[in-house]
Amino acid sequence: MRDKLIEMEIPLIINNSSMLLSLSKFMQGKTFAISPPIQLGESFLVGVSWGSLESSTCVRLPLSVLPSFSHSLFRVEGSHIYVHSFKEIIEWFAHRKIKIASNGFLDVSIAACLLNPPERDKGEDYKKFMLKSLVWDWLGQTYPFLPLEIREHGCPEAIYYRLRQDASYIWALGDHLWEELFAAGNLDYLWQEVEMPLVPILAEMELEGIGLHQEWISRARWGVERACLLVCQDVEQAYGKVFNPLSDDDVKDFLGKTCGEWLSASEDINDDMLKGLSKSHPVVRKLWIWRRLQRARQFFATAYEKDRCYPTWWMTRASVGRIICTDPPLQSVPRAFRIFLSPGEGNVFIKADFSAFQLRLLAHLSGDKVLTQIFSGGGDPHTETMRRLQARGISVTRNDAKVINFSICYDGTAWSLKNNLGVPLEEAHKIMDELKQVYPSIVLFLDSVVAEVAKQNPPERHVQSLFGRRRCFNHDGALTAREKRQIRNAVVQMLEVDVFKQTILAVHRAIKEERLPVRIALLLHDAIWFTCPRDTEMVRRAKEVIVNVMETTVKLDVPLKVEWQ
Repeated sequence: MRDKLIEMEIPLIINNSSMLLSLSKFMQGKTFAISPPIQLGESFLVGVSWGSLESSTCVRLPLSVLPSFSHSLFRVEGSHIYVHSFKEIIEWFAHRKIKIASNGFLDVSIAACLLNPPERDKGEDYKKFMLKSLVWDWLGQTYPFLPLEIREHGCPEAIYYRLRQDASYIWALGDHLWEELFAAGNLDYLWQEVEMPLVPILAEMELEGIGLHQEWISRARWGVERACLLVCQDVEQAYGKVFNPLSDDDVKDFLGKTCGEWLSASEDINDDMLKGLSKSHPVVRKLWIWRRLQRARQFFATAYEKDRCYPTWWMTRASVGRIICTDPPLQSVPRAFRIFLSPGEGNVFIKADFSAFQLRLLAHLSGDKVLTQIFSGGGDPHTETMRRLQARGISVTRNDAKVINFSICYDGTAWSLKNNLGVPLEEAHKIMDELKQVYPSIVLFLDSVVAEVAKQNPPERHVQSLFGRRRCFNHDGALTAREKRQIRNAVVQMLEVDVFKQTILAVHRAIKEERLPVRIALLLHDAIWFTCPRDTEMVRRAKEVIVNVMETTVKLDVPLKVEWQ
């Protein structure tokens, strides 16, 4: 291979434009990999590989030729370009005023996440998809320690060597993961047609950020700080010691020792559960308020004295494939505190929300006739659930019915329903039993999904969405009760992710095609926020385009419905 490189006059270090031209001609129609670029003084460096370390080179050129580099190497017709952390690469070039074409790029970290998503129960997180981890997990090699390379090769030669090395690792990962994805069914489609086209959209959102009402934040911040302190004192006085209200373990211990509500280790703490328990235990309501204030307090600390915040959007953090927002985590900021987000001067927010999204998806998956008829007839599922339970002798409000319906989507137990509604356990059991009679096909469908996964070979055990997205349970031994609940949850949530992501792509494309001065500003699980000029006709036109795309992009057996928040 090295002899071939010499014949093509492509050396290990490319340091002038004519050599770059030779490289771009050589890459025509080939699949190759690049390392994340770095800046060194007034130069930029990037590794390029189309095989092993020996068939890799390092480009070092002045920043002035960066546009021609991106044009010549990233627009090679018929090429696939393997990368790691593509969003960061887009942003690296954007900060240097260069917009790179996104076609043809394939991110190996996203591919690995599609094949084996992170599992919180195993202590896995986004670090699982760092290059070091991928090299070990998928190639069985130890990622080298840079100081040893510096000692061996000197500097900057060690940097050149490391970039070539990174590019060769990325190429090997891409080659290996492509085969794995292709063998897995539709995952190669998700990688190329859904996940990768989303990356530049998320990069654009990160670079643009979202506005903040700084004057409002300045006025509200100290009131929130004071309220947080007062509620904290009350709760800790009841508990007898200091604890973290956002820690599930601390909250479970608090609930057990102060209220006698001992939760299992597998149960997750959420605001709905605490709100339900507060009906029986007033101190829990203070805990619920404290948690919400604490999240708002963290948001204020990040946003204080800033006109904009620039959250990070992740595609490799959630086991079911959801897009996660951090720094600040705007998705977890309480709804009441979203008023501090600003669309910018002269703009308004357009907030489009899928109505009863997961219930509609569950109706499509299970084929439940009752639920399907409710949606096909334009009915309200929460009102219908309330009415049908009342007809069976169970007195519930519409808000109770909404909690019960969410319990269906998240495979809730009588115990969790007891906590969420604040009712006796016996009554919760009765509600669950009657619910199975109201929507019989849902239970049968979810049980069949669990049974199908249980039959699989343990090292390859996973649940799969209609579009091929997967969540893995590949360990020795039988499925645990917690994993069976996770399987039931995942089959709905992964379809939610598939539909939502395809909708984002379609909406973004429609906005560009219609040349609307509208951009996506925020993603909130099943809602999309847009910024739009404060013009009545423009808002009307934008809403018309958005609702049409969101309700028709993915065809289901029940209609999707968009509401404006």
